Amino acid sequence: EIKKEVNIGNCLKSLKQLQNENQIINFNNLRCKVFSIFSFGDNVLTINKKVLYLIKNKNHDIKFFNDLEHGFPKNNPELCYQIIKNILMKLEHECI
Repeated sequence: EIKKEVNIGNCLKSLKQLQNENQIINFNNLRCKVFSIFSFGDNVLTINKKVLYLIKNKNHDIKFFNDLEHGFPKNNPELCYQIIKNILMKLEHECI
């Protein structure tokens, strides 16, 4: 079952925890699904696949694109919509 409510208290707590130095252990202990999108065309964030695979686990899917800019959700909202929709549809089918 997919929860449809956002727990603001938990979000704020998580945001504070992001200030900790090593979040890899905490991230790898998450029990929820996480989907990350990265692009090698990102002009703000330098992608290091080896480091990203340290946080890859059974609940974490990582998708790489070659030619999306850092602001692709704003620059290409239709593509962003389709990517997120596909992720949600996949999650919905896994929950059935």
